[in-house]
Amino acid sequence: MPITAKTLTAQAMQLPPDERLALMDQPLDALDEPDASLDALWAKEAESRLTTYRHGEIQAKSLSDVIAKNQADCQRYGIRRLEVFGSAALGDDFVPESSDVDFLVEFAADARPDLLPSVQALLDALDG
Repeated sequence: MPITAKTLTAQAMQLPPDERLALMDQPLDALDEPDASLDALWAKEAESRLTTYRHGEIQAKSLSDVIAKNQADCQRYGIRRLEVFGSAALGDDFVPESSDVDFLVEFAADARPDLLPSVQALLDALDG
């Protein structure tokens, strides 16, 4: 009988936390392996977004406005501090429509780890 993701997950949950983390590293690293076809698709998407912006079909929003709008979510998810760094913070070579945004997130001591997927979704939304 082939192993299923459900069975593997159940077995992984039996491991101590540090071993579960080690178990996750390898598959996550594999997602970062170069893939020319994905790189080409992303380059095409980024160019399309930039063209759409330049033609006035979409508008950029200021990061401060976006963060202010999501302040309640930050509090709900136990985010004590949310900062931006990299090109978005420095303004060097930052193009809002095609650049990514690097976030520094500091959680409160009582933040719930089970809400991390929601935090990731919030950050993805902030990144646009």
